[in-house]
Amino acid sequence: MRAFSRLAIATLLLVGLALPAPADVGVVDLKPAEQAIARKDYQRALEVLAPLGRNANVLQSARGPRVLMLIGEAAEAHVEEINSRWRQRRRLDPKNPEWLTFLRPRQRWAAKHMGSFAYYEPGGRYRYLGDAYRVFLKQYPKHALAHEAAWRLIASDEIAPNEWDPDTGLALEDARRYEAFIQQYPRSTHVLAAKLAIGWDYLYASGIMWGKPSHQGHYQKGLATLRSIVAQAPRSKEAEQARILLNRHAPTKAP
Repeated sequence: MRAFSRLAIATLLLVGLALPAPADVGVVDLKPAEQAIARKDYQRALEVLAPLGRNANVLQSARGPRVLMLIGEAAEAHVEEINSRWRQRRRLDPKNPEWLTFLRPRQRWAAKHMGSFAYYEPGGRYRYLGDAYRVFLKQYPKHALAHEAAWRLIASDEIAPNEWDPDTGLALEDARRYEAFIQQYPRSTHVLAAKLAIGWDYLYASGIMWGKPSHQGHYQKGLATLRSIVAQAPRSKEAEQARILLNRHAPTKAP
């Protein structure tokens, strides 16, 4: 499903960006989409926004960044509606024929409206694949909201393992993604959250879930990262979570 989705995303984005653009970008009105989001009609919002998000003239205008971030907001909320329906299923089987009959048309529709989503096995849920955020980062790499698009894209493409998955390589790969985010956006409001993810990823990679850590380097790096959060922002919600992890996995050394 994941490979098919990636191919569908690339094809639709390339085709969409090649579509003719309206002559007058000044007449673009985002109120209908904003109002649709406000009343939680996310499909209507995407129907209004997706053509704008694929329009070269709009993307080159001052409205472009706002259009793409609205698409991302609506698409994420739309996937949560899918997840709500998914959790109501009596049998949580992503390959259940009855469920697929409901799901497939909605996946095809979403892909056409920059709202592609796919099943995420470790989380047992569906998640937005970040169509709008990918375009945002390509179109506006230096924009003030580029860090926000990049952060949301990490969440849409997270590769963290299952809680009890012995493949620690995925945790290390995930940690490096967050480290790259901090390096690229050191002033982002999401730096503490990224550090929290890094700290947990390195603890996980140390083998802590199976008793005594088997890799001291990863273990110590995880603890050091979590302690740095407590030292940097002791009253933050990330520090609160860091203390929980430290008390659980290094009780005698927790700040």
